Amino acid sequence: MNSPFHNSSEYILSQVQDHLSRSLTGVPLLRALKGIHPIDIKRALLESETLEEAKEAFESIEVTSPTLHEILRDDNPVSSFWPFTRASAETIANMSLGYSSVALLGTPTLFGLLGDRPESRTMLFESDDYFFPEGSVPGYVKCDLTLGLPHAYDDQFDLIVGDPPWYLDEYLTWLEIAVRIARPGGTVIFVLFPEGIRESAKREREAIFSFARDHFESFTQANGIVEYETPSFEQVQMIRNGISPINWRSAEIFTGHVRKTKTRSYRGKRSAAVNEWVERRLGCGRLFIKREPVHSTNFLEFADPRSRFLSSPSRRDAARLRANVITSRGHGLRCNDPSRLISLLDSVKLFSDVNAYPDQMESGARDLLRTVAADLWGRFILI
Repeated sequence: MNSPFHNSSEYILSQVQDHLSRSLTGVPLLRALKGIHPIDIKRALLESETLEEAKEAFESIEVTSPTLHEILRDDNPVSSFWPFTRASAETIANMSLGYSSVALLGTPTLFGLLGDRPESRTMLFESDDYFFPEGSVPGYVKCDLTLGLPHAYDDQFDLIVGDPPWYLDEYLTWLEIAVRIARPGGTVIFVLFPEGIRESAKREREAIFSFARDHFESFTQANGIVEYETPSFEQVQMIRNGISPINWRSAEIFTGHVRKTKTRSYRGKRSAAVNEWVERRLGCGRLFIKREPVHSTNFLEFADPRSRFLSSPSRRDAARLRANVITSRGHGLRCNDPSRLISLLDSVKLFSDVNAYPDQMESGARDLLRTVAADLWGRFILI
């Protein structure tokens, strides 16, 4: 017999009703649902026509549009970046005391706390250099961890702290790297995603534990350590769904102690993605463009027919899968000529340059691009 979809509307409704019966609403209710996204929760309640439950669950964190919202930092939707809250970063930084060499995998907010400690050598391996606008920073290595690391880093670190994307193949790749660059007997601290994020998450966590049993002398789990800030692109998408962009996401950590005789059974270096995303800046915002064109007669169009914004940050979202242009503020677009779009963006120095886009561009595409540029240019966005 097939098991029901873990995050089906029926399942979500039953879970919400159970928590409401115990007087949990708002952020406490969201956290009790172990990673199910607030947008999915609200949709499920509305689809089930349980309007009273929806009102009770979300009334304290409701927001109405139009809303003028300030973007404090433009985050990266391509790398699935969710920054630690300051309190969580400080907690993990304190766990790192006493180690003479520390490798940070995908945790730039933690690097800001550990990078200046004179008693230890700290290195950050991270693909996004947004946090380092001034260029070269001692200890920072720009790299795509899904493609591996040079063997020069093997057996070099007493402690490795990682926060990989919450997708199993990428997660295991990062974990393999952590074990490889750890000294024999070293320590690995990794964020562990909650089992409610998708139907397969519980099974994926078991695969991670299986890897840990093969490579660690021992490992432990701990709750209540990691909380995340909601990134800029998800803030916009939550507001579009009538939900205040609160910090709701939390996760566990697990700590493993690498065997003194390490097992060298790694899957090897991955191949670079053919259709990589390239980044361009527009005002304060960031656009990410996949070089592969979409099949369309329009130069630029919505990925979601209803809105220039994506309705969810999930990689599994249908519109997100159709999009080959996404932004740090939640937009999702389709472009039939990415090279031309990149060239146009490269010509923009002032906002007035956006209005000077060539008249031969079809008017719908030109208006859409100007609207997106207006959304990205300043620190505030009208949603």
